[in-house]
Amino acid sequence: MADHQPTDRRQQQIVSAMLDLLAERPVEAITTRQIAEAVGLTQPALFRHFRSRDEILQAVLTQTRGQIGALAQDVLSQPGGALQRLGALTQGLLQHVEQHPGLPRLLFRDVALDEAALTHRPIESLNSTLRALVAELVRAGQREGTVRADVDAAVAARLFVALVQGSVLQWQLLNRSHALGAQAETLLRFWLAGLAAGEPRAQAQVPPPEPPLPALHVLDVRPILQGGVDPLDAILAALARLPADGMLKIHAPFRPAPLLVLLAGKGLRTEARLAQPGVWEVEVLAQDAPQPVDLRDFEAPLPLEQVLLATARLAPGAAQLFRVPRVPNLLLPHLQERGLDHVIVEELDGSALLHVRRPP
Repeated sequence: MADHQPTDRRQQQIVSAMLDLLAERPVEAITTRQIAEAVGLTQPALFRHFRSRDEILQAVLTQTRGQIGALAQDVLSQPGGALQRLGALTQGLLQHVEQHPGLPRLLFRDVALDEAALTHRPIESLNSTLRALVAELVRAGQREGTVRADVDAAVAARLFVALVQGSVLQWQLLNRSHALGAQAETLLRFWLAGLAAGEPRAQAQVPPPEPPLPALHVLDVRPILQGGVDPLDAILAALARLPADGMLKIHAPFRPAPLLVLLAGKGLRTEARLAQPGVWEVEVLAQDAPQPVDLRDFEAPLPLEQVLLATARLAPGAAQLFRVPRVPNLLLPHLQERGLDHVIVEELDGSALLHVRRPP
């Protein structure tokens, strides 16, 4: 059988066929020959798109992560409070599983496997993303006053995920005999009752505050994701330590759309761009951070002169950000002579970002 379909379309068909087969039989009983037959391919033709069954499983999980991310983005964009968004998230998650009944076999299969399993990290990353998102919505509820302040947001999020997973597992064990999405409201009420009672309670011991970060800080979340952990907590922790006039630069393997919506909801200004193939840069400006002045198209010595002119007008305690063609080594002694604090970050394209502050 000839394969005349475009590669992307054929790969999507293979992933869909894998999900359909998972709805009928366990992972171990599915062969690449069966997947190929379901798509209308020979086994050698299938291997032109995926090298193994495990690679197809990873593609299923990658697709699922993208779909959950799109759901999260939609939920975070909706009007209303944090608890309303949690309700929409619960409904969306259970409906997604109900529409893809093969997912539970794959998700719960990995529980008994060791960390060397190819699907372990993608599954843990998916669970970690959900936990981080729910924890942040709980914190948002605490800021709104709709969730008690003595609730431990991280533990509450783990319990939420456990309730969702337990509901999905029971639905699977009962041969999908009831509408899973119909359980969303009951599940959420049960979980919210615990929060209303102040459970799970936060630990009384407060960890000591960490020192502030420099005004420009780069956080590469790719190693975090590779470890099967969602980086949202690390991003929020970095933002909490960032000076009020600073910028956080995030390097990620994909455009983190839910994160951008979440940060916009906090009133933070963000900009995302593809810096290199496979590397997205997200810039997050803190509350009082100035908009960067772009001097990259100026030839020397104009960038140096423009920086000196602009910083000469800075009031005590004020700061300015600049984009310059390269690391301005000749400029640094002049800034030091004027008693100006400065931080420099070299960009992936060889240009540089410069933060200058006049001490109070």
